[in-house]
Amino acid sequence: PAAAPVAVYGFAAAAIGRAMLERARKLRGIREARGRSGGESPVHVGGCVDPLAIRCYLAAGADVFDGLQWLRSVVVDDGLFRMSSRVFRENLWAKDETLAEAHLRIRNLEAIARLQHRLEDFARTADIGALGLNAADGTIFQDFIRRLDGGDADVR
Repeated sequence: PAAAPVAVYGFAAAAIGRAMLERARKLRGIREARGRSGGESPVHVGGCVDPLAIRCYLAAGADVFDGLQWLRSVVVDDGLFRMSSRVFRENLWAKDETLAEAHLRIRNLEAIARLQHRLEDFARTADIGALGLNAADGTIFQDFIRRLDGGDADVR
């Protein structure tokens, strides 16, 4: 009998490599192998909600991301911060921690929604500007993509 089609190929980020570039190369290989076999199943990366890592893994071919970092950290457009650091920096240190963390988690959901829209725009246009990276991170992202591709390919 024929094997049932796979709905999603899922991988824990930590299980597919010890370095971000190694993981991205493996994701790219998985995506390319799926394409050669005619498969269109999404590639899922578990344990990854870091906004910068998500951008890199999306460019490598991953489609779906999840993790618990958003519950323990504060998600901002360009990364993650420890919850306690944001409580301090935003002068919330005198407030009940449960309420302060609840407020920050609501903001996390808003940041994740903004990121989702940026990722959709990037997937549709392949324009790095759609990712909303600052100039320094945009340069690093381009270098990451060149290394991912194994050469000096320019990604726009």
